[in-house]
Amino acid sequence: MNKKIVMINASPRIEKNSNTNKIIEAFGQGLLQGGCSFTKYAISNRDAWEEIRQAYMDSTNIIFAVPLYVECVPSLFLEFLEQLPAKDKNTKVSFIL
Repeated sequence: MNKKIVMINASPRIEKNSNTNKIIEAFGQGLLQGGCSFTKYAISNRDAWEEIRQAYMDSTNIIFAVPLYVECVPSLFLEFLEQLPAKDKNTKVSFIL
Protein backbone atom coordinates (compact mmCIF):
# COMPACT_ATOMS: atom_id res chain seq x y z
CA MET A 1 0.00 0.00 0.00
CA ASN A 2 1.50 3.30 -1.09
CA LYS A 3 0.61 5.94 1.48
CA LYS A 4 0.68 9.46 0.04
CA ILE A 5 1.90 12.16 2.37
CA VAL A 6 1.87 15.94 2.07
CA MET A 7 4.85 17.58 3.77
CA ILE A 8 4.70 21.31 4.38
CA ASN A 9 7.83 23.28 5.22
CA ALA A 10 6.69 25.88 7.76
CA SER A 11 9.94 27.83 7.69
CA PRO A 12 9.80 31.44 6.48
CA ARG A 13 13.19 30.94 4.78
CA ILE A 14 13.21 30.21 1.07
CA GLU A 15 13.80 26.52 0.40
CA LYS A 16 17.41 26.80 -0.78
CA ASN A 17 18.38 28.50 2.53
CA SER A 18 16.14 26.42 4.79
CA ASN A 19 17.62 23.88 7.19
CA THR A 20 14.06 22.63 7.66
CA ASN A 21 14.01 21.78 3.96
CA LYS A 22 17.12 19.63 4.44
CA ILE A 23 15.35 17.75 7.24
CA ILE A 24 12.29 17.26 5.02
CA GLU A 25 14.47 15.88 2.23
CA ALA A 26 16.10 13.35 4.58
CA PHE A 27 12.76 12.41 6.13
CA GLY A 28 11.28 12.06 2.65
CA GLN A 29 14.00 9.61 1.65
CA GLY A 30 13.02 7.46 4.62
CA LEU A 31 9.38 7.63 3.57
CA LEU A 32 10.32 6.50 0.05
CA GLN A 33 12.30 3.59 1.45
CA GLY A 34 9.26 2.65 3.53
CA GLY A 35 7.06 2.51 0.44
CA CYS A 36 5.38 5.89 0.85
CA SER A 37 5.29 8.77 -1.58
CA PHE A 38 5.28 12.43 -0.68
CA THR A 39 4.81 15.88 -2.09
CA LYS A 40 6.49 18.79 -0.39
CA TYR A 41 5.49 22.42 -0.23
CA ALA A 42 6.98 25.54 1.36
CA ILE A 43 4.90 28.30 2.93
CA SER A 44 7.77 30.72 2.29
CA ASN A 45 6.33 30.92 -1.23
CA ARG A 46 3.11 32.88 -0.63
CA ASP A 47 2.17 32.50 -4.29
CA ALA A 48 1.78 28.75 -3.66
CA TRP A 49 -0.51 29.07 -0.61
CA GLU A 50 -3.68 28.25 -2.53
CA GLU A 51 -2.03 25.14 -3.98
CA ILE A 52 -0.79 24.16 -0.51
CA ARG A 53 -4.26 24.66 1.01
CA GLN A 54 -5.74 22.45 -1.71
CA ALA A 55 -3.13 19.74 -1.09
CA TYR A 56 -3.89 20.01 2.63
CA MET A 57 -7.62 19.59 2.00
CA ASP A 58 -7.12 16.67 -0.40
CA SER A 59 -4.78 14.71 1.88
CA THR A 60 -5.43 12.61 4.95
CA ASN A 61 -1.71 12.34 5.85
CA ILE A 62 -0.05 15.70 6.48
CA ILE A 63 3.30 16.56 8.05
CA PHE A 64 4.25 20.11 9.00
CA ALA A 65 8.00 20.64 9.41
CA VAL A 66 8.33 23.49 11.90
CA PRO A 67 11.62 25.25 12.68
CA LEU A 68 12.20 26.13 16.29
CA TYR A 69 12.84 29.77 17.07
CA VAL A 70 13.37 30.16 20.80
CA GLU A 71 10.29 28.12 21.69
CA CYS A 72 7.88 29.66 19.22
CA VAL A 73 6.77 29.05 15.66
CA PRO A 74 7.26 31.56 12.83
CA SER A 75 4.50 34.14 12.41
CA LEU A 76 4.27 33.27 8.69
CA PHE A 77 3.28 29.71 9.69
CA LEU A 78 0.64 30.99 12.12
CA GLU A 79 -0.79 33.24 9.41
CA PHE A 80 -0.96 30.25 7.05
CA LEU A 81 -2.65 28.04 9.69
CA GLU A 82 -5.28 30.69 10.39
CA GLN A 83 -6.39 30.50 6.76
CA LEU A 84 -6.78 26.72 6.63
CA PRO A 85 -10.30 25.33 6.59
CA ALA A 86 -11.36 22.68 9.10
CA LYS A 87 -10.52 19.04 8.33
CA ASP A 88 -12.41 15.87 9.18
CA LYS A 89 -11.36 13.77 12.17
CA ASN A 90 -9.83 11.04 9.96
CA THR A 91 -6.97 13.30 8.89
CA LYS A 92 -3.58 12.59 10.44
CA VAL A 93 -1.56 15.75 10.99
CA SER A 94 1.97 15.48 12.37
CA PHE A 95 4.69 17.97 13.18
CA ILE A 96 8.46 17.62 12.78
CA LEU A 97 10.26 19.97 15.15
